[in-house]
Amino acid sequence: TTPVPSVSGIEFADSDDAANILGGAIGWTPPVDVSFITGYEVYMAHDVDNSYGRVVLDSAGESVVPVGVNRLSMQTGTARQTKNEAFPANWLLVFTRTIAGLQLVAEAAKLPLYDESTAVPGFVGLSSVSFFDTDADPATIGGTVSWALAEGVDLGFTAEFGVYLGNATAGFFGPSLGSVSRGANELAVPPGTVAFFNTHMLVHAENKNGRSAAVVSVQFQEFDGEAIVTWTSTTSSSTTSSLTSTISTTSTATATTTSATTMTSVGRVAFADTDGAPNIIDGSVMWEPPADPSAVEGYEVYMAYDEDNAYGTVVLSASGEAAVPVGMNQLGIRPGTERRSSHPDFPANWLLVFVRTVAGLQPPSQAGKLALYDDGSAVPAMIGMSGLSFYDSDTSPGAIGGTVRWSIAAGADLAFATGFSVFLGNASAPSARPSLGFVERGTNELLVPSGTACGFSTHVLVFAANSYGISAEAEAVRFQEFDGSAIITWTSTTGTFSTTSPTSTSTSTATSTTTTATTTSSTATSTSPVTSTAAAAATGTFSTTSPTSTSTSTATSTTTTATTTSSTATAISTVTSSGAAVATGATSIKPVDCLVHGKGPQQVFLVAGGYQVSQLTISTGVYQSIYTWPFKRSSSYTYDRLNACGISPRDNISYCCMSVVGAGAYLVRFDNLNAEFVAKLPVWGFTGTFDGDGNYILIESSKLYEVWRPDTLTGYDTFKGVSKEVDRKVTMQRSVGADVNAVRASLDGIEHEWLVSLGSGDKQIHAVRRESGAVCTLKDPSGLLPSDTFGSAWNFQGEMFFSRDAGGGVFKVTLLTNSCTKDGIASALVELVGSSNKTRNNDGMNCLDNENPRFMLECQTGYHVEGTSCVKNVCTCNYGSPAMGDACPDIAAHRCEACDEGHHLTSDGMCEPNLCECDHGSPAV
Repeated sequence: TTPVPSVSGIEFADSDDAANILGGAIGWTPPVDVSFITGYEVYMAHDVDNSYGRVVLDSAGESVVPVGVNRLSMQTGTARQTKNEAFPANWLLVFTRTIAGLQLVAEAAKLPLYDESTAVPGFVGLSSVSFFDTDADPATIGGTVSWALAEGVDLGFTAEFGVYLGNATAGFFGPSLGSVSRGANELAVPPGTVAFFNTHMLVHAENKNGRSAAVVSVQFQEFDGEAIVTWTSTTSSSTTSSLTSTISTTSTATATTTSATTMTSVGRVAFADTDGAPNIIDGSVMWEPPADPSAVEGYEVYMAYDEDNAYGTVVLSASGEAAVPVGMNQLGIRPGTERRSSHPDFPANWLLVFVRTVAGLQPPSQAGKLALYDDGSAVPAMIGMSGLSFYDSDTSPGAIGGTVRWSIAAGADLAFATGFSVFLGNASAPSARPSLGFVERGTNELLVPSGTACGFSTHVLVFAANSYGISAEAEAVRFQEFDGSAIITWTSTTGTFSTTSPTSTSTSTATSTTTTATTTSSTATSTSPVTSTAAAAATGTFSTTSPTSTSTSTATSTTTTATTTSSTATAISTVTSSGAAVATGATSIKPVDCLVHGKGPQQVFLVAGGYQVSQLTISTGVYQSIYTWPFKRSSSYTYDRLNACGISPRDNISYCCMSVVGAGAYLVRFDNLNAEFVAKLPVWGFTGTFDGDGNYILIESSKLYEVWRPDTLTGYDTFKGVSKEVDRKVTMQRSVGADVNAVRASLDGIEHEWLVSLGSGDKQIHAVRRESGAVCTLKDPSGLLPSDTFGSAWNFQGEMFFSRDAGGGVFKVTLLTNSCTKDGIASALVELVGSSNKTRNNDGMNCLDNENPRFMLECQTGYHVEGTSCVKNVCTCNYGSPAMGDACPDIAAHRCEACDEGHHLTSDGMCEPNLCECDHGSPAV
């Protein structure tokens, strides 16, 4: 039989942005020969086989489209559904009808049905994923990733599938392998693709609003021709096992297929106590639901002494219920709920959110957890500690370095504190205390960078802290300052000190005739670094002991010509000078020309074979390439990831966090030809920036790391020469977005430095107070922010901009004073100011001192800004055709291009009725 002619070129764009409701017209190109065609019919169905197909009616309620009318305008409010509600409509099919009836399904024209909405896909909708590695090279892969659709899956909100390398827990943040349109259920991975320590193929459902939170993954085994290399992502190590002779001679690849992974734990947990009374909590506990809630029957919230749910008690809702239904994702605590565990000696310090399935309540190790903060409207009391220690490992006189560590006493009440503030000071005068930093509750140590000036301090002091201040009391530990050959023990109460060599000890004391002034002559005539520091700090006698001999001298101070304050300043200046890092001198890395490429926003993003540095063309949203950094630029190393980039305001050189294959993460400075390694980083991350002082900031998960003034560090052409590590680490209250800006602002009533990012998928602005790690989450009252990832951030003299990964916009965010106070509005000003194209695995950087490059679009005459595009003007017109483009200079103007019959066009663009002339009667109009 001769096949019935088919239509081609089906087009449909849903004009109704409500989920599961369709609007608009379906159009198509008719067959070349329509002599046998009597009409057309359109169906929406679950699959390409027209399963459960339902006919689509036009605006007049008709199902048959006449020949010559090659479109069907849907009825308003058409539901996207098939004849079976369990099988959603995923496809449109256009059939031709002849005298013999409707053509066969196999011959009908087909189009994936995309339901326009404002949401990201809720799930992936795949039953399995498989990957066959056919690349015999070690550490590289090649082959085809393929997947199967789950039965009854709803694909209406999915435009494409994105495929990524990563680990089972890494989600879409791994390197992108590309994306395919819906309907193509496989993606080719080119041979030679670097796998490194990635263990899984990850597949997300995607649309213009972003990616699904859920992911379907498959763990793969890397085939090197002779052995299967199985990477262990948790330790970044690998094991190999030789193939048997049978496998070696008959197999060229190993395939691993797994079913879709179901995550049964909740995500981020949030709670803010709205009751200002101590030991009483109120408000709502909220959480992100599991990626796949299909096995979830409900949730339960407990408050407990620790993260293991010790002495846990269930938290009841306002209606007295313990169980939270699926889909609710929050529990409004019953007013007046007492903060307590089931044991009177062990207070409630933690909130835990459990998932309940048919198997029962999940174990505590899998529950979502949050440190419980009880807002008592007051500074906290000191938290009991069972131990506090500090050992000075800095060998410079007058400077210290090392780690302050403490342990919490059993039964301690932690809930009134958000963290700990650590200071230098004296046990007898805790008010005179230079700050060493803040760490979040749960982190019981703080790194003191080498070269920290200790002045005349004798103790390290640890205070409990919250938003109201620090505790009145502190835990203190006396330290001994080590100068490389002797240990200096300061005695602040008597004005004496002693030094001890590693092999002998000798001390002496004397009475000072003055206790309020220091002797300038002692400072000036001292020849020993130890003696100089001591003379500036004390009035009285001192002794020094060397390994081989002992000398004692006595000095009495009676002059008052130099104050303690000036002596302290001298000591700090000396320490700063002696403790400074060695400058690099002339580096081979060229700075960015901030008047050319650095004038506008730059972006670093993944391309085939490496990473590309590009500059955004503001008027078009297109990124123009500046240069590309291949993965194998140098013979001494290969890298696989580059992100967390920034341009230092000190030297205008580009710096990034680089992941070196087999060697970990490093901070590198680079230009188009060369790179220098300057510091070893504890982790690789994609969120980083510079502050205004030229300090580098890296954020990974909830950890913040700092490298101070990398422009002063020695650069090496290979990672093997680098010994420098991070200067500071802070644990934040939560993770942040994909890129970040560092700005100073008075969000909480006092000016601090804040690290600001846009949340990935939550349409909110997250501001982290840098010195403490405390987080303030701000809303977008404009509703402009899409539910998407913002991988590029730019800061022009404190003005912040963020680019959407999926394309379609650059957003400006302006912080509002006091918005994070108790009475603040908890929001920020958001503006859509420009265009940007879609990119992946990207990061933003720019010259911080440059002025705002003016992102706002400017359109040519006859066009206007609509969203992030220039759209042709269309004027209004009565009794004719409206003027468009150049003929319509103002979109609000009334101007016609042509007039209907019986009307004529006036000089000012109006269509007026024709008026005929008539003698002895009424003129025709």
